Amino acid sequence: MLALSAALLLLLAACSSSATGTTTGTTSGGDIKVMVIAPFTLAVAPAQANYDAVRIQAQLQNAKGGINGHKIDVIGCDDQSNPNVGAQCAQQAVREHVAALLGVFTLVGTSIWPIINAAGIPEIGLVQYGPLDMTSPNAWPVTPAAPVANASSFGYLAKVKGCKAIADIQADAGSNSQVPLALDKEAVAAAGVKYVGPYLLPATQGLANAPAIARSVTSKADCANVADGQNGIILMKAILQQDPSFKFATNQLSLPGDWVTQLGSLASAANGLGGLASDNSQAPGIVEYLKEMKAKAPGDTLSEFSELAWASWYAFAQVASTINGPVTAQSLTAALGKATSVNTEGMTPPVNFTQRTQFASISRIFSTKLYVLGAQDGKVAQVGLIDARTYLPS
Repeated sequence: MLALSAALLLLLAACSSSATGTTTGTTSGGDIKVMVIAPFTLAVAPAQANYDAVRIQAQLQNAKGGINGHKIDVIGCDDQSNPNVGAQCAQQAVREHVAALLGVFTLVGTSIWPIINAAGIPEIGLVQYGPLDMTSPNAWPVTPAAPVANASSFGYLAKVKGCKAIADIQADAGSNSQVPLALDKEAVAAAGVKYVGPYLLPATQGLANAPAIARSVTSKADCANVADGQNGIILMKAILQQDPSFKFATNQLSLPGDWVTQLGSLASAANGLGGLASDNSQAPGIVEYLKEMKAKAPGDTLSEFSELAWASWYAFAQVASTINGPVTAQSLTAALGKATSVNTEGMTPPVNFTQRTQFASISRIFSTKLYVLGAQDGKVAQVGLIDARTYLPS
């Protein structure tokens, strides 16, 4: 939650104020219906790109005969970051008898989840932003929740980078700060190093007092988790000007997509941790994602969010293909509960939906593997793979 706050609050500033949602679909009369709920009206990613990722995947699959001979309809519903519109999207999902929600990203999950839970519709490959995303029995994520990656960065800094005092620098998410900060402190305690902070900073763009904050941080710590979007880049630069040996690690979703370019020669000081392979990976899923999205949705801004939506399709299609009979929300949920090695074509490590891990109050975790991303030849590249259980007490 905290790790995403900077980027998400900036997205909200660009959000439309329209009062009604927009619904689109790829085909008519399909045998299996799925839905993507996202704020399409946001000026930047994820928005439309999440829907397009699932829509394109369905087109590719339908051209091959669908899933077990059944065609797939994809419904897109723009929740506009409006709780009332989000509830309307959820009600439409129930009305349309969708088998699953795929690639969902929403800031209004509290209005969506009660309806989805009552209907028993699984959400596969969702972005886990709000508390209900992390605890709902119908949440089937294919990557660890953002706060898990964020907290693991502390253990990584201590055990891999040799840090002794680690500053916790986050966007101020108000009451939503409690669970992530508690998990961060548990990770630091488990590593046996000093916790410094927290420093809760504005999520809005621009950090005029970066030099003063940097002096405070470098006087008390030798490393930091800086999860504040574009402000985080500003602060990293200010810290490195005062201490070039300083190290950073944070959740990859909290870093701008071009963070290596922005940091330039300083980029080697930072690592991002996340559940998705980097864009320069030769994994089949990544290669196809980039090729097809650029060809068929050239106007979309691609991001980790739309990449996750693409990966959600692989998980859905693989599990749905094991069902003998109609693919419904109920039959798909039953099949998910038996799926031991869900393959996302290398976009994520294999996911075992029969085994759950819990860190603090985050109960819907089926994968604890995290890619370590770093700078190589001026680009973001995978430099390692870790297990969050190494760094976080469960």
